[in-house]
Amino acid sequence: MYRALPSTGDVFDYLAGHIEQAALSLWPDAGINLGSHIPSVTAYVRRIEVDGRPLVAKVSFLGMSLASVLRGAGGDWAQARACQAAYTSTPGGLLERETIQYGILHTARLRAPRIAGYTSGTLFTEPVAGPNLGDLLLNEPFRTAELLDQVVGELVLLEHAQATVLVVAAAIPERSVPATFSRKFNSIGAPSFAALTGPSEPVLSIVVSRLLRARSSLKPGSNVIFGDLKPEHVIFPDGGDGRPVFLDPGMSLGHPCADYGKLLSRLVLGLLAKPCEIMVLRTVLKGVDRFVDMLTDVMPHVERDRWLRQQHPDHLPDCTARPAPPGYGPRRHRAGRGSVHAAGLPHLRAPFGRGRRHGVAARPGPRCDGGPAMTGPRKSVGIIGAGAVGHTVATLLTAAAPWCERLLVASGTTASAEALVADVEDMAEVIGSPVRAETADVTAMAGCEAVVICPRARFTNTRSQEVRMAGLAASAPLIAALGRQLAGYTGTAIMVTNPVDVLTRVFTETSGADRVYGVGSATDSARYRLVLARLLDVPAGVVRGRVIGEHGDGAVVCVSSTRVAGLAAPVPLAAVHAELKARPQQISKGLGRARSGPAAAVLAALTAALGMTDTVVELAVVNPDGSCLGIPLRFTGGVPTVAMPHLTRAEQHLLQAADRKIRAAYERITHHDEGAHQP
Repeated sequence: MYRALPSTGDVFDYLAGHIEQAALSLWPDAGINLGSHIPSVTAYVRRIEVDGRPLVAKVSFLGMSLASVLRGAGGDWAQARACQAAYTSTPGGLLERETIQYGILHTARLRAPRIAGYTSGTLFTEPVAGPNLGDLLLNEPFRTAELLDQVVGELVLLEHAQATVLVVAAAIPERSVPATFSRKFNSIGAPSFAALTGPSEPVLSIVVSRLLRARSSLKPGSNVIFGDLKPEHVIFPDGGDGRPVFLDPGMSLGHPCADYGKLLSRLVLGLLAKPCEIMVLRTVLKGVDRFVDMLTDVMPHVERDRWLRQQHPDHLPDCTARPAPPGYGPRRHRAGRGSVHAAGLPHLRAPFGRGRRHGVAARPGPRCDGGPAMTGPRKSVGIIGAGAVGHTVATLLTAAAPWCERLLVASGTTASAEALVADVEDMAEVIGSPVRAETADVTAMAGCEAVVICPRARFTNTRSQEVRMAGLAASAPLIAALGRQLAGYTGTAIMVTNPVDVLTRVFTETSGADRVYGVGSATDSARYRLVLARLLDVPAGVVRGRVIGEHGDGAVVCVSSTRVAGLAAPVPLAAVHAELKARPQQISKGLGRARSGPAAAVLAALTAALGMTDTVVELAVVNPDGSCLGIPLRFTGGVPTVAMPHLTRAEQHLLQAADRKIRAAYERITHHDEGAHQP
């Protein structure tokens, strides 16, 4: 006997009536007005007003997608209605667990919609307005890496034992990629689902078979994962500079790659479905690439390989589980040569790392804003000083700067310069780096795109206070002489030698160069985030904060603009200052001199100033009024603009005191500027 399958009208009318009855049971004396339907694949969602209060109502039909219901997965219409009545009255339904999970998100201090009520399988929440992650990236594609990093950084707040216990009790594993993939391709309905793809069915069957084998070899994870992390489930009510709000959680235990894979696959699929400029698409894809580099470039090779092997079986099944019906093709993108491949989609062959020969990725600045990587000729960099920092900078540029082609090295002695070059040549040969190193005179560096200035004059530092100022008298004449040798230099100069703020001005004045940046505050800011994370017992990835002013005892911690997981946090300032002072002393006592942190700050400054990435880096720069302080600079295409955080009156006074101190120190050594280049 033929039984009619559910129709769209039948299902929607039934669920609309169910929502209205659920609302009346929660608010029996209220005026209920059903609003417009909000399209959703997984549930029936409707706007509703309760005594004029706007809410969003959501009801699930048998815990499955509406498409599955309409295909008859729940039986004919009579059977489906009977099953739904039993489903909504049974404890532990999908939306009951989702209600609990919203509470878990709030407990973890993540932003999520407020719950208005739950009954009979129907969830009522307050609406959240604003662009979702996908829409935001189409409008601000240069921020792709930054915003993706912000989203996954927020979810770090779920990495607590309490959250794990709660999620286990109210898990929603049916929304995970493996569960969805298995329902579609590892069940008796798999052939009919594959048939929806028409001519692609034979190829799809082979792909599915391989993915099922790949997934069977993976070990289950034990981390809390969001589970249904899609761009449309991440809303930015306050724009890209505010904290996101997370919708429709499907939390369970698994590998973190499950969230990364779903987020990135849905982002890319969403781009393919929307008409957009080719350059927008390219920029977003490059940002995705950089985001994955940011996740993996600090991993040892073995761990990175394991991560990538885990990532692909999470990313590819999600893409495969959404085959297009016959006759469907991606929309052609505007402003180009036609097809999607004109937009640079070959990136998709390896979106989780670019397959570099050595597996070493260059990480952009300490707070990447996701700007476009520059293409074009590779760069030459001069390094003045073959000591601890110069040696480490040369190592980083050889191993982790794919844009660098040539290193010119000068030092106080020919032997030390030649030794550094020989050591770098050995490393380049071992890892297959194309970077060539050679010794050179300082004057020969005038043709380099960048010069790193890190010599150290001979002096004995016996100070316990104002330690970095101790070398001023010895280093000032050395830096002034280098400035005169590079008079009229038009490239980017990065000053490292301490006291870096004063010597940045010395080199600027003596060389006449207008792109001189001193590192120091970038390292201070990184140390501040690490110290504060330890003191507050939170992951460093959720801390946003800066240190500006002097790279020394006059450093200004920007407490008022510090955020932990997007929220203002109590900063134990005395403890922070104590650790910021003790940390470099600890490094110097054990190693003789800090090297890795300053060298990384140099790399961040170079990638920003040379236009490799759009980012914000704290750097010292000479201002028209003669001040030279470490301040946040936002680089866009290599062009800097000041990006100062909000400062309280007390913080402004501290910054002014640092300015007076640096000016006074400079006045003591101005006689070294004699013969300075006049711009």
